[in-house]
Amino acid sequence: MKVILGTFNLQTLNHLTLNHLTFNQLTFNQLTFNHLTFNQLTFNHLTFNQLTLNHLTFNQLTFNHLTFNQLTFNHLTFNHLTVNLQPLSTT
Repeated sequence: MKVILGTFNLQTLNHLTLNHLTFNQLTFNQLTFNHLTFNQLTFNHLTFNQLTLNHLTFNQLTFNHLTFNQLTFNHLTFNHLTVNLQPLSTT
């Protein structure tokens, strides 16, 4: 993550909103999110922190703007969690 971050100052990153720059150019390509396909990471094992995505805090990357759906987070994890949590809620 530091590769490209080192080349831009905060003013530039803010101007680019870390959205056009990071999620398109840096993160989901350079971090090989496609390579790991969200499955090998499972977002639970790494919890967004071990990947040092915490360095960008996913808020700075406008993760909310992606709404967890564009990232297929809902497709993978939320469904998994719901299936596990439903029995507990019902009980």
